[in-house]
Amino acid sequence: MKLIFAAVTSLLGAVSRAAAGDYYRNDTSESQRQVAYGKQTRHHPKHKIFKNWAGAVKHGHEIGEVIARMNVPWIPAPNDGQGYGMAAWVGIDGTSGCKSLLQTGIDWYKHKDGTVKYKAWYEWYPESSEDSWVEIHPGDTIEMHVKANSKTSGSFSIINRSLGQHHTETFDAPPEGVPKLCRKTAEWIIETATEDYYISQVPHSRLAGFPDFGSIQFTSTRLLGRHGWGSAKGADIIDVRPPGMVTLTKCGTSGIGTVQCDYVGPVGGAPGH
Repeated sequence: MKLIFAAVTSLLGAVSRAAAGDYYRNDTSESQRQVAYGKQTRHHPKHKIFKNWAGAVKHGHEIGEVIARMNVPWIPAPNDGQGYGMAAWVGIDGTSGCKSLLQTGIDWYKHKDGTVKYKAWYEWYPESSEDSWVEIHPGDTIEMHVKANSKTSGSFSIINRSLGQHHTETFDAPPEGVPKLCRKTAEWIIETATEDYYISQVPHSRLAGFPDFGSIQFTSTRLLGRHGWGSAKGADIIDVRPPGMVTLTKCGTSGIGTVQCDYVGPVGGAPGH
């Protein structure tokens, strides 16, 4: 998926692209991920390294709902003139090899001028994401909920429990050109962001800085599959290691299904590159 925080259109009207210094979440295609490593057994879920995702994935059949709560962290970023960004979301089908992904969550990003923004969004990938009107602030308790009624219909809900705000969007069919869902996996994910920039008017992209977020938890995780309700307990674990960098997260599950990711990268945050 790609969420472009701001876009400009060429004078010819033929190309729309992110403006210099803007940020968006990375593409979810398999090429964006690194090969999994480790052996999976009943007692030792598979551990994977992706270049842009961290969190947990639960495989199943006829996945119909994925839910989690989160306390929005206060996330600092170095005042070094670079852009930093990340997202946290829940989804259906993001790692199933399916070409479609139902997801909702929040973004955090700091522009190079020091401006910091939090916002909520929803998306049926590969269609572009849409911003939610729900307000997001550090310290808020939010709930994220995606629902697949079938392979061709679903809904997104994001709730700010602290403010009493609730936004739901329902789709009776996928957006034009969007493939059907497979309903094979549930995800609770933290994601890096990409920054667009120009050299001699030629567009380029690179990973934006990844902030030292401390620790983020997805709590009250729930998923509905063919055999009823479950949680993230026993899910496969993902950590993020951008190309040419050290691993930036240490994720795991605990209790009845809490997913926790700790930042373990360079002090203060990992600069973009």
